[in-house]
Amino acid sequence: MKKADVITLLDAYRCTDDKERDDADQMKEFVKSHEDFYQRANKVGHLTASAWVIDTMLEKTLLTHHKKLDKWLQIGGHIEERDRSLLDAARREVVEESGIYNVEAFFDDIFDVDIHLIPEYKGTPEHYHYDVRFIFVANTKEFKVSSESFALEWFYFDKAKEVVDDMSLLRMIEKTEQLQQ
Repeated sequence: MKKADVITLLDAYRCTDDKERDDADQMKEFVKSHEDFYQRANKVGHLTASAWVIDTMLEKTLLTHHKKLDKWLQIGGHIEERDRSLLDAARREVVEESGIYNVEAFFDDIFDVDIHLIPEYKGTPEHYHYDVRFIFVANTKEFKVSSESFALEWFYFDKAKEVVDDMSLLRMIEKTEQLQQ
């Protein structure tokens, strides 16, 4: 993955609030100052890629009940050497975590960004995820729960607002609701 491509993608992103703007600026600085910006070996943190998966009617989102964090979250994870881009990494995560192959990017640009602290877990020290998120449309409602999740579930947006407690997920729900208009 090329540093210049990531910076270009982040530069093109139009943030919707001050938190996102701060996170995008911090991400750009992080990428510029670390050669290993997407590798797990960077113990300060690393870029990750997430997928905000919605149905074709723009009414539901697919959330995963994440085992390590014990929270309902969007699908996503670490970038691998084979990923050509952040969008490719997010698409791969959809396949790995849900078994859904029939998924298309709603658009190729960033949908959302968020920086969050990951707590220490089984010898992995506390570190930051610089999460770049893309929106995808799944052309099926059928999925397969991976070993990384307790469960997967399609949620209408109103119900999703009840099960998530993360402001960035609530922001993605609001952005998706705006797409309906």
